[in-house]
Amino acid sequence: MWRKKVLDKQESGYYDRFMSRITFNCTEEEIRNAPFADHVIEVTDKEASKAKALLWLCDHLGWKREETAVFGDGGNDVEMLRIFPHSYAPAGASPEARTAASEILPSDREYAVVEKIRELLI
Repeated sequence: MWRKKVLDKQESGYYDRFMSRITFNCTEEEIRNAPFADHVIEVTDKEASKAKALLWLCDHLGWKREETAVFGDGGNDVEMLRIFPHSYAPAGASPEARTAASEILPSDREYAVVEKIRELLI
């Protein structure tokens, strides 16, 4: 798995100009852009994802999806949030992440993720 992150700076056409200057040793079908924020370009191997990594880890440790809680706030979290039944996104998460999560938490400024983890563990 490899990843390249570059600040977009909200310039019109920046993504296309940036991508035209990069040479990849793979085809366009093998990569995807799944940014965690609108101002970032995150080029990742198409087969790599947090969801696949966690599914492998759960299988390796003998955990069920129902025994696992996941938290995410951006585009690179959406698949993971969709496939785990206990998935949480803070109120400030991207619209896609909020839609994919099973529960929307209050803002991160209110320590919502930390509080939810405490609630789940106690």
